[in-house]
Amino acid sequence: MNKKSLLLVIASLLASNLAFADTAGDTQTVSVTVPSVKLLDIKAASGTSTAADEADALSFTLTAPTIAGDNFASSTTGGFYDVTSNVASGGSTTRKITVAADTLGAGWKLTLTPTAVSGATANTISFTSSDVASKDLVTAIGNIAAKDTAISYTFGPETASIVPSYTGVAGLTAEDITLTYTLSDDS
Repeated sequence: MNKKSLLLVIASLLASNLAFADTAGDTQTVSVTVPSVKLLDIKAASGTSTAADEADALSFTLTAPTIAGDNFASSTTGGFYDVTSNVASGGSTTRKITVAADTLGAGWKLTLTPTAVSGATANTISFTSSDVASKDLVTAIGNIAAKDTAISYTFGPETASIVPSYTGVAGLTAEDITLTYTLSDDS
């Protein structure tokens, strides 16, 4: 009987070693958390973004026509935007940049023509005294980090036959147009 018990103990020990033996492969779980990011910076000049960029303003000074019957010529200048955005993996959600203007004087027209970041769609938009509502500037923004992407700004008469109203006192001082940019989920 002792021999049977001894054999049983030896068999158990051998079996337990086989049950806990390493194999040629193994698995491990790696848990990752990536936060949602929506960052947008609008700048008058290219280069490093700083908090001071927020104060960068674009300016236009139109030259008065010298011949009766002529209108002002439009003026164009450039600006830039930086964007960092990520969307859900495997999802259909994208993001967009919208722009709204506060006010424009009678006969004024401000047109923005952006360059699209990779994978996105750029839209040329215009604001007039009667249309300052929010508009989609860039849509279908996915997972991207892009700096110094160009935006062209053109300011001039709303139409060829309507002369823009002058600014300030007798047209000698500037008036500000505030543009509000928003990076949000496409709907």
